[in-house]
Amino acid sequence: MRHAATPLRHSRVANALAGTRFGQAITVLGRVGSTSDVLLARARANAPDGAVIAADTQTGGRGRRGTTWISPARQGLYFSCLLRRVPPMDQLRLLAPCAGLAVVSVLRASGVPALLKWPNDVLAHGGKLAGILVDVCTEGTRTHAVIGIGVNLRLDALTKLPEAALPAAALAAGTNAQRSDGLWLREELLCALLHSLEAELAALERGEFERLRANYRSVDALRGHNIVALCGENTVRGRVLECDPVHGLLLHTADQSQQRLDPARTHITWVEGLSATARL
Repeated sequence: MRHAATPLRHSRVANALAGTRFGQAITVLGRVGSTSDVLLARARANAPDGAVIAADTQTGGRGRRGTTWISPARQGLYFSCLLRRVPPMDQLRLLAPCAGLAVVSVLRASGVPALLKWPNDVLAHGGKLAGILVDVCTEGTRTHAVIGIGVNLRLDALTKLPEAALPAAALAAGTNAQRSDGLWLREELLCALLHSLEAELAALERGEFERLRANYRSVDALRGHNIVALCGENTVRGRVLECDPVHGLLLHTADQSQQRLDPARTHITWVEGLSATARL
């Protein structure tokens, strides 16, 4: 069993992914600014569909709305993948929940009680364990997307976190999530996540929206919580009745009515029990 602090090995990843969508153009790097930024640059240079960049550490890992993803060397999993075959424009927002479900399904199959906090956070062990960022670019008539995923493996390595962030969590924090050496084998986890992501994307291509909705609702971390959200320029408060990746959040508001929030225009700023003053 390899130690989590061991560098990622390209051969192990490439062999496990051979013949899959993400097995044709894999690059494993030591230190980068951002795996997504590297892959976006390679996309402009005609990198193929399914290209993957993984790194042992990032010095400029990115999250949504300008946040930073802390990426300690070899103590987490940091990777991005390129999609040239993407859904229609009105379905591009579904890439993030598909990626979230791919991560959650792998973790739950391994005994981690992971949940999804809409739209792109994976929660477990009392904090944020993984995050997803989707970059969409259009060049002429062609659109491509880069999905970046970061997973915390060791909590003790996360020494400096933004004050506004959710509490950090890591796989090694849960006894059910530990390997025999107490740490996860990163190549094994990377391959499992990419296999899972390929399956989720294939279901999306087949138009299995009801499957996506049902699976997302089954691991929704926000249901029953009171939240504050920005929807366009309006501030909305209410209790979450459901998070639907297709139709948006359904809230029970203070005036005892129900309100559906547009998923493309909504940003959650506070969640009861998950944050005090943090902007998520």
